[in-house]
This record gives sequence, structure tokens and C-alpha cells, in this order.
Amino acid sequence: MLDPLSREQLLGLARKFHRAGTAIVWITQLLDELPDADRVAALDKGRIVFTGTAEEFFYPNFGAPSPCEQLGFPPPYTVEVARILMSRGIRFNERPLTPQQLAEALRWGP
Repeated sequence: MLDPLSREQLLGLARKFHRAGTAIVWITQLLDELPDADRVAALDKGRIVFTGTAEEFFYPNFGAPSPCEQLGFPPPYTVEVARILMSRGIRFNERPLTPQQLAEALRWGP
């Protein structure tokens, strides 16, 4: 419930502590905050139903819905755009999670 500037400042502080070696447990419903995570755990009715990377959470395997979608969440806009591009034949070396990663992937191509 922070304004955008305060939210970004808090995320930046958490990133700084994480880079310094501090373990951070971040609880959020804002899925665009997940790309910074080393590991994602998703809960449903108090039970852990997914653990893995943000990439594994947002991108489906073998055409099945992603864990994100299985839990009823829409993926972040960047992931939606990347998945549409992938469905139209554009290939990425890495599946982008942030706008910066998507822009970089499109700039340089596969």
C-alpha cells in the first residue's frame, strides 16, 4: 500500500541487503516484484503449491498453463507480451521477466 516512489525505494533497499548477503523473505501479491527473487513459493489455502524460480512460475512447460495461471493470477504484462511474441515465432535466449530484459532480448535477438 505504498506510493510508487516509496515502493521502489523499499525494493531497492531489499536488493541492496540481498546483494550484501542478507536473506530476504518477501511476501507480496504484486507479481511484478518476483523477478528479483532467487526462489518463489506460492501458497493456496495455506499450503505451498509451487516452489521454483520466477521464470518457472510465469512460463508454462509443454503448453500447459503456468503455475501462475493455475493459481488464477494473470502474469505480469512483460511476460504476457513475451509469450505472445514467442507464440508468433520469436525466440529468446532467456525468457524475459522485466521490461528491461524484454527490451534487451528484442534489441539483440536470439
